[in-house]
Amino acid sequence: MNVKASTHQKTKNDLVDGAHSAIYSSYVAPPTIRMTLPGVGYNNAGYSFGAMDAGGFNRTKETPLTLNASINATLMKGLTLNLYGGIDNHTSENKNFKPTVQLFGFNDDGTMSTPQPRESSLHYEQSKTTMYVLNGQLNYNTVIAKKHNVNLMAGYEMREYSWNWHSMDRKNLTVNLPEFPVGDPKTQLNDSKAHELAWMSYYGRLNYMFDNRYMFEFNLRYDGSSRFIDKWGVFPSVSGAWRISEEKFMKNVTWLDNLKLRLSYGKLGNESIGQQYAASDELSLNGKYNFNNSLVGMAAVTKLANKKTSWESSEQYNIGLDFDIFKRVSATIDYYIKNTTDILMQVPVSGTLGMSTVPYQNAGKMQNRGLEMTVRYNDRFGKVGTHFSASATRVYNKSTGLGW
Repeated sequence: MNVKASTHQKTKNDLVDGAHSAIYSSYVAPPTIRMTLPGVGYNNAGYSFGAMDAGGFNRTKETPLTLNASINATLMKGLTLNLYGGIDNHTSENKNFKPTVQLFGFNDDGTMSTPQPRESSLHYEQSKTTMYVLNGQLNYNTVIAKKHNVNLMAGYEMREYSWNWHSMDRKNLTVNLPEFPVGDPKTQLNDSKAHELAWMSYYGRLNYMFDNRYMFEFNLRYDGSSRFIDKWGVFPSVSGAWRISEEKFMKNVTWLDNLKLRLSYGKLGNESIGQQYAASDELSLNGKYNFNNSLVGMAAVTKLANKKTSWESSEQYNIGLDFDIFKRVSATIDYYIKNTTDILMQVPVSGTLGMSTVPYQNAGKMQNRGLEMTVRYNDRFGKVGTHFSASATRVYNKSTGLGW
């Protein structure tokens, strides 16, 4: 059993408006104007430095924490168990205190304007990201009658992701202190956001090889995603290979070192899109409505989702040939056809619906097909080794459907 843990804290101090803002202000300010005048204050270009002298700060603290554990055990001859669990937690907080600073400028006639205080403010935000991972695999290997190699694998994986963010703001601080109670209550702003995601998978694999000549593999995945209401998808794949060079009728072909024919079919799923709740309507609580000549808070639906939105899938067929000749030259040739269906796309909706978020739908189809070939040459001239390779690819892409 192995257990590992790591954490640290990183603190970053910046100017209150950011170093980039201070650099820009210095760049556009006339070179003949001083940043500060004793007894008067700072000019607009020097605000960030004046705020720092008055106790202002822009401080960010980050605290990542990683904890993982694994167990590898042999349960019996040929049977092994592998377990892994981990937590990845990242916390970040920022506090930005902008105190009151007297700022001066110049009028059009070149005279100095009356120094004015810049509005003070205090901002605080915190975010937390957490990922949990748990997976396990059971593997079994055996050889039957010296010619039958069998490998079985079954696995499970679970991942959970969560993110939350909070912020607070106050302006017009009565004194230059980085505390919220001294701010004007009328200026208070609070905000919060959060989302979660979860994935779960069951998968298995069967490998079989007979006499180092015939190879077969079958895979099956059953994947679930919290992005969808129809959460689950089934994704099988199968492949086979024939090492022709190992057949008895090929033993007298001395110039041929290896010849293998491959065939495969596989189906894969995709759910990686920019929305956490792709198949659910979204409600916003940040709207404003004019009621009796006053702005009042309101809730509104901002996304109308297609409840049937689910996994995008791709099916690929492949035929390939590998060969080695004269102990120096080898080549690989592959021809494939890949059909992608139920492509997840953001389909525009009519503006008359008043929706601010465009939903994802299974709306597209595409076909990719191509031929790939690689030739390699390896040899030695005395103590010098040489290696050359050349590749050629021809690919065709075609959209075979776009509709919803």
